[in-house]
Amino acid sequence: MESHPQSPHLLHFLRHLIDSGIPILLDEAKTQLVDATQGSFKFRGFTIQMSRRASTGKPYPNVRPADKSLKKTKARLTGRNLTATPLSDILGSVTAA
Repeated sequence: MESHPQSPHLLHFLRHLIDSGIPILLDEAKTQLVDATQGSFKFRGFTIQMSRRASTGKPYPNVRPADKSLKKTKARLTGRNLTATPLSDILGSVTAA
């Protein structure tokens, strides 16, 4: 992947934030800068990309569950007798996992 010209400045800024005591962890081996207007990226179980609204053409951040997250959720729900289980129990078990 081609490096963005601002990459060194942004990484320096992130290091400064981390050193200032903000509770954030940055794994530099896994961290990369992505132009979301050119493609998508995955972050904390979501796929994120910039899209354009069909009605106005204005850009907006399109955030959806990543394929891996959807597969995990479907696997947790598969094989359950959903009609005999109260909805609150189902929601509790899915969100707790």
